[in-house]
Amino acid sequence: MPDTTPRVVCLGEGLVALVAATAGPLETCRTFHRSLAGAEWNTAIALSSAGIRTAVVSRVGDDGFGRFLTAELRAHGVDDRAVEIDPIAPTGLYVKELSPRADGAVEGTMHYYRAGSAAAALSPASLESPVAVDLLAAAALVHTSGITPALSPSARAAQEALVAAPRPG
Repeated sequence: MPDTTPRVVCLGEGLVALVAATAGPLETCRTFHRSLAGAEWNTAIALSSAGIRTAVVSRVGDDGFGRFLTAELRAHGVDDRAVEIDPIAPTGLYVKELSPRADGAVEGTMHYYRAGSAAAALSPASLESPVAVDLLAAAALVHTSGITPALSPSARAAQEALVAAPRPG
């Protein structure tokens, strides 16, 4: 039987990106394109697309955006079993406003809505679920970024616990 244990585990926030379909102020934009965002989640998908078994440890809200994000992970072959579902806090998101420049190019301004999000409640306990413990123990590589500890004091504590944890080999 082939080994299906993820070789890479990514710890961090998944976000929903809503990108304005047309350039102009948000108050005039009626249509947005939705996609998955977040450095660690994008890394997990890219690695999985390259054939590397990958998992994510994170948190999302018990809402349509959270279900969208976890479905995207699964659609790309990423193990989402260690993504906790928060029954109260929402899934984080950002809105990208597009502004036309005088030279004809378009630049984007990001508006983040992540304060109080499910991922901001990441904590050392997020690393202690049986699934997360098993994934982290078997991982050849654990990826996180400087964004994770900036989410909240508890997310910083989670990353610190991750770095301080003894790892075999």
